[in-house]
Amino acid sequence: MTAKTVKKRGGKPFKKGDKRINRKGRPKGAGISITTEIKRELESIPKGHKSTYLQLLIKKILKKAILDGDGNTIRQIWSYVDGMPKQFIEQEFKNPLLVGKLNKKTVKLAKKYEEELKKTLTDLPS
Repeated sequence: MTAKTVKKRGGKPFKKGDKRINRKGRPKGAGISITTEIKRELESIPKGHKSTYLQLLIKKILKKAILDGDGNTIRQIWSYVDGMPKQFIEQEFKNPLLVGKLNKKTVKLAKKYEEELKKTLTDLPS
């Protein structure tokens, strides 16, 4: 789409009363979600087994991690069970009023807030 076509349309892709507009939206259940299908299949029991696919999968993963000693699988299980630890990123503080272009009004406001902050900090009880 070029810049000219965007300007011509004026940000309105459809005209009022256009029959191509699907006002009801996508019908429920339309389209196949692979995740939904996999979850449904994991709940079923394969022929010749007493356990579901999900139970068999869990046993297979735990066997690989524990009995076979696969470090990557152990790490993945640990991540999903306990969650990844929070990672903190050190950031340098910058006065938001002074970031970007400086003009006289911004500098004046920054000085005013700085003075108010200093006064507030000195007025605090020890």
